[in-house]
Amino acid sequence: MNTTVRIYYYDTFVKDMNRWDEACAKAVEMFGLPGDRFETHVDGAWIDFIFYDGRDATMFMLAHGGQYVSSQQLTVEAVEKYIG
Repeated sequence: MNTTVRIYYYDTFVKDMNRWDEACAKAVEMFGLPGDRFETHVDGAWIDFIFYDGRDATMFMLAHGGQYVSSQQLTVEAVEKYIG
């Protein structure tokens, strides 16, 4: 089962783009390129890191101030995009 960790471009933990860029670079350093242990989806306000192993997701979330996103929330967001 996949686990999604979301990092917003501007939030209480990441106040500038340099720190956000650093979080993305660290993801590659820690887990390799997207495809082996995780994949990403980008939106206008955030980037989702979808980890294949929940332990990797937890480590990344704690290290970079992200938050878990439930599959229910992801479904609601997808439906909202198609509806309106």
